[in-house]
Amino acid sequence: MAFKSDKPGISYAQVAELVLSLSTKDQIKLAEDLRLAGLKAKWEEILTAFQPNSISEREIVRACKEVRRELWEERRDANPPRRR
Repeated sequence: MAFKSDKPGISYAQVAELVLSLSTKDQIKLAEDLRLAGLKAKWEEILTAFQPNSISEREIVRACKEVRRELWEERRDANPPRRR
């Protein structure tokens, strides 16, 4: 049973009391399920970090050219032409 969309009306203390009322075997199974759920969440976080961005290569190249142009203009304006 998952409570992702709705908030349960029970407190942590009530959950703890309920868990402690379980048999040792069920407590161990619950602990293992919670551990695996935590590992799964960590793996999902790691895997999403490595998924490609939604930005295309064309947009990246365009942004790079724009930044280079701006930097070139700043340098050009900062250094007046030399007289020979």
